[in-house]
Amino acid sequence: MNKKSPKQTIFFDFFGTLVHYINYNDDRSYPRSIAFLRSQGIMVEQRQFLDLLVETFIEHEQAAAVDHCEYAWSDCAAATLQKITGQGAQWHLADALTEVYLSEWCEDVSYIDGVREMLTRLQDQYDLAMITNTHYTPMVEGLMMDMNIRHFFPTFVSSIDFGYRKPSNRIFEHAMRQAGTTPENSLYVGDTYEADYVGATGAGMGIFLIDPDRNHDIGDTERIDTILGLESALSDR
Repeated sequence: MNKKSPKQTIFFDFFGTLVHYINYNDDRSYPRSIAFLRSQGIMVEQRQFLDLLVETFIEHEQAAAVDHCEYAWSDCAAATLQKITGQGAQWHLADALTEVYLSEWCEDVSYIDGVREMLTRLQDQYDLAMITNTHYTPMVEGLMMDMNIRHFFPTFVSSIDFGYRKPSNRIFEHAMRQAGTTPENSLYVGDTYEADYVGATGAGMGIFLIDPDRNHDIGDTERIDTILGLESALSDR
């Protein structure tokens, strides 16, 4: 009897792939974050808070770009609080601020109609898994639960939990081990060239990059215009 071939595993990115998001919206306000800080005796104006937060975020991103080690959002919050207050790290406040700020940040995340239905169809033919860069896993899992898609991803790997972020080969290789699959039997779907395309192909995976504006010099068979074009692209492979 011939041994049945294992299902191919499709690994998904989250932000920008399964949901739309705005990384930083200069026009929006964060009233709950400011109210929380003031309740703790930190009398800061929103503009100062956001400017220092963005400055600190950029510093952390620059450091992470060198070695691909992930940092927690609470690290960024703690460093921002130090700049505001001139005091040492206040981790209890940083953890609380992280939850409040990210709950407001998530208000700029929008769900894509048809994603859940697409995943429902795909799970019959493929094993589904996720590799996401994030500084705070509960935020991603909370959004997935709200979308009712968390159960589609028995293998779920976040950069902050693993310690390394995409495009490091380490996180892709770890995720494939967790899923019990191989590079030859794996396909990655993402929207960011460096993190997703370079990372996945460097780990030996197949790739679909969401690149509707043709910003990157990749093969036409590696590009899709939208996540909802994935099924058609798979059928053409």
